[in-house]
Amino acid sequence: MQPQFGSGRSAPIDPMDRLTHTGVLARLESQTGGLVTWRDVTALPCSHPHCCSVGYLIRDDDAEWRSLVELIGHEQLKEHLGLVSNQIASVELSQQMRTAVRESLLGLLSEQTSLSHPQIGDLWRNVCENCDLGLGTLLTLASGALPGRRQKLRRLLGSRVVRLTVKPFMDISTMIEERLLQCCVHVGTRGEGNADQCAPFCAVQAWSALGRQRLSAVASTNHRVLPLADVR
Repeated sequence: MQPQFGSGRSAPIDPMDRLTHTGVLARLESQTGGLVTWRDVTALPCSHPHCCSVGYLIRDDDAEWRSLVELIGHEQLKEHLGLVSNQIASVELSQQMRTAVRESLLGLLSEQTSLSHPQIGDLWRNVCENCDLGLGTLLTLASGALPGRRQKLRRLLGSRVVRLTVKPFMDISTMIEERLLQCCVHVGTRGEGNADQCAPFCAVQAWSALGRQRLSAVASTNHRVLPLADVR
């Protein structure tokens, strides 16, 4: 779900009467009949909390749809993600298992992850093994080495796992410097002196001067014709 933002090809919008990130979260419960609420998603771990909300709905072995946040628990999820310090875990895990769970959760909550990603089975296996999600069938397929396992796992993920993402890009009316500094979605640009650098996506879309420095735009105007070798 992506609220409209006023950069690029967008039609004019009223900055004081618009759908916002929190507006989407507030409407989830009423528009899904209580199946999903704002408590079922979490901020994207790698960036500013206002940049993105992501979560998973999972149909367990009892055919009940529950969110990953609900299955793991808010406090345990924060602990596994490394957001809570100086706290003893309620469930004792080795440091190696903690690292595996943390990296797997970060992978699942990444903007680049999809249910068709080649490593998605490994991520789910690590989480299911150590967080007791009640997903025995998923764990068996993710952990096994049977012929056709990957194909069966993809079919199972397609029927029993739904990923939810709310991505509110910023425009000139909603620009927050802290979000730009913590941005994890970048565009390649070329500034003065042909210095290449990464710039936050929202900034490139909002300011035309920066947009003209995009590598794709620069390459289209400053291309070099390569000589063709003679073919005999």
